[in-house]
Amino acid sequence: MLAAARQWKGRPQGQAAILAGKKKGSRNRAKARQALARFEARLRRRRQDGLHKATAVIARSYRLVVVEDLKVRNMTASAAGTVEEPGVNVKAKAGLNRAMLDVAPGTVRRMLEYKVKRHGGKLVAVDPRSTSQTCSCCGRHPKDAPETAHLPHGRVSRERFVCPLCSFASDADLNAARNILARGKLAINDNVDDLVVTAGGSPVEACGALGTGRAMQQEPKKRQPSGLPKAA
Repeated sequence: MLAAARQWKGRPQGQAAILAGKKKGSRNRAKARQALARFEARLRRRRQDGLHKATAVIARSYRLVVVEDLKVRNMTASAAGTVEEPGVNVKAKAGLNRAMLDVAPGTVRRMLEYKVKRHGGKLVAVDPRSTSQTCSCCGRHPKDAPETAHLPHGRVSRERFVCPLCSFASDADLNAARNILARGKLAINDNVDDLVVTAGGSPVEACGALGTGRAMQQEPKKRQPSGLPKAA
């Protein structure tokens, strides 16, 4: 069993392959199944621990956290289809579903909900539509106006965003994150300048400019020495 564990090298696919190679009903297969169950349990514990640590840092560092209101169940639905109407790209969709479930966005959101509230912050969920295709600098999408509807959206690649309207260029994920944050600001009627500030940092505004918001942790006021008149 130790030799089999060394062959797995921490990959669940390798473990399943070794289990499949054991004769059904044999002791070796039972041992391999137990080892696979232990490995998967350890993997789940490590994933949960990582999620708890990451969400705790976010909840402590930010007073406003904005997330996408994702419909995970719909996004991870099978593409196999039926006998009459078989699905397309089933294998690719299955891989995408596994990747989505590994990230566990639903679990992350549930953890953030109670941790952000515990630290006195606010969690806002916004509509994720077009956040990756809208420019976070000018706030426009080519489809917004008939005269620009023929232009492609700015998501030129998986990693890069270039706005066809104002030529703003950015990392694609960062551009989408700015759009999500902007929608979160619009969704609340609070002082966002005080909310969107890290402990010791400044809020990031559109086009990459740094804001001048007030930090969460303020320096203590200096006490006036006793016996001296107060300054006017």
